[in-house]
Amino acid sequence: MKTLTPAAQALHDEFKNEGRGCACHLGGAPCSHCTHPGNPHALEADDSAWINTNRVSPAHLRKVMEAVNEMVRFGIDFVPMPVYNDQDRKELADESARRLELLSEAAESRDAGGPQT
Repeated sequence: MKTLTPAAQALHDEFKNEGRGCACHLGGAPCSHCTHPGNPHALEADDSAWINTNRVSPAHLRKVMEAVNEMVRFGIDFVPMPVYNDQDRKELADESARRLELLSEAAESRDAGGPQT
């Protein structure tokens, strides 16, 4: 299932509230109604206007919950974030791994009596 991004939804709402209809029949070029970025035809063709809201599998959610439970168990503060697609998930997972590594290094330095960050 696809859902409009907040920005695309705002454009679509503006389009709907415009109150005018197509005026292409009055003369040559496409009218501002047809070329409005919030026009459903324009939004349908714009992949960046959509968020993939397909539900993830229960197995994947269990895996995610295990990671959350581990952070809670270790007292690590975190922010749950939705992901747009597989690429976004990978980027966020990479950033999460990088941050956990930084936390680990800081804890090791603290345990060794080094400077705290």
